[in-house]
Amino acid sequence: MIPVIVLLALLIGVSPRWVESRPLSPMPEQQSRVTQETETKSDVEEKSSITEKVTYALPLLEGVIDPEEYILGPYDRLVLNLHGPEPRSFSLTVLPEGDVFIPGVGTVRADGRTLAQFRLDLSARIGEFFKNIELFCYLEVPRTFRVFVTGDVNNPGAVEASAVERVSDAIARAGGIKGGGSQRCLTLQRNDSVLDVDMVRFRLLGDFRGNPFLASGDRIYVPAGGMHAMILGPVGRAGYYEILPGETIGDLVELAGGFLSEAVSDSVLVSRVDEGGDIEMFFVPSSRFDMVLRDHDEVSIY
Repeated sequence: MIPVIVLLALLIGVSPRWVESRPLSPMPEQQSRVTQETETKSDVEEKSSITEKVTYALPLLEGVIDPEEYILGPYDRLVLNLHGPEPRSFSLTVLPEGDVFIPGVGTVRADGRTLAQFRLDLSARIGEFFKNIELFCYLEVPRTFRVFVTGDVNNPGAVEASAVERVSDAIARAGGIKGGGSQRCLTLQRNDSVLDVDMVRFRLLGDFRGNPFLASGDRIYVPAGGMHAMILGPVGRAGYYEILPGETIGDLVELAGGFLSEAVSDSVLVSRVDEGGDIEMFFVPSSRFDMVLRDHDEVSIY
């Protein structure tokens, strides 16, 4: 007996083999559209990937660049526009030796100069060759370089940084400061000078002097933690603080956020361990808040 399905196939003039189950292929027009859609999606993903890479490469700015403060160095990228009878535009890069080469003009020193100083030097130099022009020079892309973070950090060594980043950024890339490392006695060695770095005053008081901008070749050293003192009572941030040599009760109160409105601010109680290991307690009036603290002092506010 002929199977029904084969009989139906013969009636409509189709080979019995075509009745077998097989995946359907798209029509040529459909296949072309599918391929085109796949390629379009691939192109979009590729463009998206490229866009992400470019965006990631740009440094994060904390504000607009101040030409009076930004110091130029090798691989800073600048844009120069000359407006006059024959307008010209140049894309410039500070060369590894610290100069900028301008076609038809020559070199102008940039390394170690602020952007504002470089503009003046550039204007004087170009003025020797071009007359009746206006000069506009801007920083296009800040340079990147290596700095070295050593001492009590989790991953000491060289890290990548840019000229618009600060010491705290380099420390973060080095894995952060270890639990026993100092937060206040860091040093930044730059050429022949040494700068003090204080992460606590930067974070708590917004003192940017304790967290300077970075420059190529900077060496950051994080020593072990030093002296500490405790402050208790109605202040903004009671707790245990690292203190620097020579710091006073007044300095500790400032780090702790100052007295709250309910605090008795005309005196404090100091608990101190003397040389024999005994604890002595004494009141200190506000007129003597310039008294220098010692390691393990405890200051109580009432």
